[in-house]
Amino acid sequence: MVDQLKKIVALCQKHPGTVLTIAWLLTRLTYMFTQPRGWIYQDWEYGEFANRFLQTGALAWHYPWIPQPIPSAMVPPGLIFILVFLKKFLSQHYFVAWALVQFVVAGGTWAFFWATCRQILSPRALWLAGLLFIFDVNLYSPMRWVNETPFSMLFMMMFVFTLVEWDRQPSIRTASAIGAILGLGGLFHSTFSGQIPVALGWILWRSRFNGTGWRKGRFHGMALLIAWIVILTPWTVRNFRTFHRFIPTDLHLGRGLWVGWNAQSCGSIYKLDGSPMDYEPDLVQRLEKLKTEPEIDAELMRTAFDHALSNPRRWIKQRVFCFLFFWHEHTFWAPNSPFRTRKAFVLGLYNLFLIAVFFPCAIVAWRGGGPSLRLILVVIGLLCLLHTLTLADIGNRYRMPLEPLLVIVMGYSLARLLHPKAHRD
Repeated sequence: MVDQLKKIVALCQKHPGTVLTIAWLLTRLTYMFTQPRGWIYQDWEYGEFANRFLQTGALAWHYPWIPQPIPSAMVPPGLIFILVFLKKFLSQHYFVAWALVQFVVAGGTWAFFWATCRQILSPRALWLAGLLFIFDVNLYSPMRWVNETPFSMLFMMMFVFTLVEWDRQPSIRTASAIGAILGLGGLFHSTFSGQIPVALGWILWRSRFNGTGWRKGRFHGMALLIAWIVILTPWTVRNFRTFHRFIPTDLHLGRGLWVGWNAQSCGSIYKLDGSPMDYEPDLVQRLEKLKTEPEIDAELMRTAFDHALSNPRRWIKQRVFCFLFFWHEHTFWAPNSPFRTRKAFVLGLYNLFLIAVFFPCAIVAWRGGGPSLRLILVVIGLLCLLHTLTLADIGNRYRMPLEPLLVIVMGYSLARLLHPKAHRD
């Protein structure tokens, strides 16, 4: 018996990736097959866009005051076209096909997570980070969602992995891959392209230390930008031809700012008590005179800035709540939230504990970790800043793309309590 245990321990030490991947597969498959029938959420607005595209051949949205659906760029196109493909060719098994897509995307997230951990963590921290990832309950629920979140998680891990890989083996090809990943991620969630400053800053800064040199580093940065532009150009051209305006991915900023900045808002997509928000009567009157989406978005943006400028103190208070609700779901604190359930309450308790552990771990990682861990913390901080300035979700959807990165930071810091050298970068 003792000899068998020693063999198992030796196998785990020799092949941690294989052992943890098997554990990941077993836990995810168990989760999928033990859920009740209809466990995947409905596709809501993304599905409505896909249905209209199949009917009319165009992306359109129906506004209540306009009789017919009008051309739209309200959401990025990436997920819509995946749903169009599934609904057109696999309509009889739509939700089964979507579950398979989710499983593949989740597998890709795990693969890039593990590859990133292998580059920057010691074996002890590697094991701890892998176990945290496998048993983090937050990383199960996105498999039920028909939205951009699982893809954002995948592209976020691909982005961080390629940045770390470029630092170790700098090349034009890797820099171009970073730009392509940012472009593809932007086609699923527009805030993803907001990581461009991080990518360029990383390349220019690390080129001084990894043998690339300042001059080559600038060329690598240019390659990144060119790849990013090439990926976004087809959709930008479509938007320009449709709206005669420069719209790289989506036309959603005005609505997002109104939701996060209006007088009813607490920085979340619902009021502080969890009840829904409605457009102000005078705003509705102005919107009813508009017939195109760029005009609607521009009016919402002007109204949002009017709210912010008329009461800066309220705007600052909203930003504080927005920051808090980015990290911990608004549902937990909102008595009138339509999503307030016992399960959501238990998940909220878990996330309170998770956040209480993460922030001290972040300080340890920043002080004692290498440049790759600091890069991860900067990526986390920038996405948090972008959402703090705009809006938070009623749940933890906007934070979810960062969840694997939080796990890496906690894996490093907790392992450091047991071993003084818990990283390799």
